[in-house]
Amino acid sequence: SLGRQKERLLLEHAIAEFKEHFPAVRCVRLYHAEEFTVGALIEAGVTNIQVAIPQHEVSNLARDPQHVLYARLFAVLEKYAERVQVTVAVGNEPELEGGDLGESVAVMEALQKGLSDRKSRGMMKCVRLIVPFSSSIMTGLYPACKAQFKPQYAQHVRKIANITQSLENGGTFQMNIYPVYAYIYAYKHVSLKFALGQESDTQEPCPGIVYQSGLDMELTALRASLEDLGFPNMPIVIGETGWPTGGCSAVPACRQLEREVGFHPLTIDVASQYYSFVADSTKNTVSTHYFEVFDELAQDADYDHHPNHLGILREDG
Repeated sequence: SLGRQKERLLLEHAIAEFKEHFPAVRCVRLYHAEEFTVGALIEAGVTNIQVAIPQHEVSNLARDPQHVLYARLFAVLEKYAERVQVTVAVGNEPELEGGDLGESVAVMEALQKGLSDRKSRGMMKCVRLIVPFSSSIMTGLYPACKAQFKPQYAQHVRKIANITQSLENGGTFQMNIYPVYAYIYAYKHVSLKFALGQESDTQEPCPGIVYQSGLDMELTALRASLEDLGFPNMPIVIGETGWPTGGCSAVPACRQLEREVGFHPLTIDVASQYYSFVADSTKNTVSTHYFEVFDELAQDADYDHHPNHLGILREDG
């Protein structure tokens, strides 16, 4: 259709811009499972692609094993999975979006079966399946070394972890971690310098453990939670982490954050500084996705729930 041709032309232009401005980027996450999109990213030099199923589609896929999105996903995997590392993310933070984790498990099982049926074509070796969670599925960060998955989530998290580990490519556990939220919502425990990785901290009753940053603390909590569930050595992927480059709402701690950091839409010094310590704090993870390249001004401007100024660049570049 004419609309489809126009979309392809726009995508080709976007990929050309991507190659010019981000030549070193090799890992991309996107909510777009079209073959030509993935193919264009590969041509741009990307070697690790995460295709995310929108959370609102998870219920549809769980109810309908013949849903067209399954066919679309497997078409992409069959064509490209041997050329790049492909991860299929089932939704995003279902515990925050009112999702049913049982549905996430059902979709994971359907994808697992589809991959197993295609095992002879080598797809099982090149594909990972994950469900990205937020740190809200854990009991708490204080103390981080004693954290556990909350009882209402633990059973489903265990099933999801078992499915990911069953794949030949190995399992990973993905969580979105934002120390800025730890500062805003638990600032009695977390200082701004600690959230930014500018000072270390210790916690009782965790003698001998020194956290280098808020990110380090949350990774410790996740590792403790996985160990408690029976997955002590499961590799960790940080699905999202970032630092706001714009202002926020009326939350007192957020107003203070804005005053101390001095947000400005064109100032990314703090975000750059944050990213530098992210690289030091995540050496024991499989990969880290920095969120995000562009602002999302279409999102609700209420920073309490929907940050829209996390971009390194504005929407117009």
